Amino acid sequence: MTLKHNAMPYNLIKVHKDMSNIKLESFFGFIEVEVLCPIDMKRPVLPYHLNGKTIYPVGCWKGVYFSEELKAVEKLGYQFKLIKGYEFSKANLFESYINYFYEIKKNSTGVERNMAKLQLNNLYGYFGRKQIGLTTLNVKNVELTNVLLTKVVKSLTPINDDYTTVLTYSNINYTMLEKLQNQFKSIGSDQHHIMSNVAIASAVTAYARIVMIPFKIVA
Repeated sequence: MTLKHNAMPYNLIKVHKDMSNIKLESFFGFIEVEVLCPIDMKRPVLPYHLNGKTIYPVGCWKGVYFSEELKAVEKLGYQFKLIKGYEFSKANLFESYINYFYEIKKNSTGVERNMAKLQLNNLYGYFGRKQIGLTTLNVKNVELTNVLLTKVVKSLTPINDDYTTVLTYSNINYTMLEKLQNQFKSIGSDQHHIMSNVAIASAVTAYARIVMIPFKIVA
């Protein structure tokens, strides 16, 4: 089996605030567009996020999409007015990584196969992570004010008269610190950096939807 390796967004080349003179076929990146989906389309395939749910509407709406997905659904009758966008260079970032673990998965069994499968599946999840993590701290109550002023706190759970368990986002709230201009020293450290890349994760998701289009529109 030959694996197809799609181009991934790499370096941000330019932010286009006006795309009225740019053609979709020559663009690679993410675009805000006005979408027109024919009312009589029986199996629409372009998603839209509405009120916390993903729907596949017909008619008109505005959204942000990966250029390669727009090119794919344009062939089905979708029409677009390009508004603004982020143009990226292309790169084949994961070919050797995917080929390596795919061969292990294909030719092994048991734990070795499962580990290779995890490496393949977790790669996408790694890039799609939220950039804010959560940390649980047991804080002395006399020091609780410091935490409240330097962290974004999700919840507080009193333990006893001396300690409280604090569920806090791991990133220091620098914006709040700047506004308050306080000199409190934060409790703990800010070493929990979340490495992610929404452009790559979005592109992978869009490519997956493109692959599924023939199965969705089949009669």
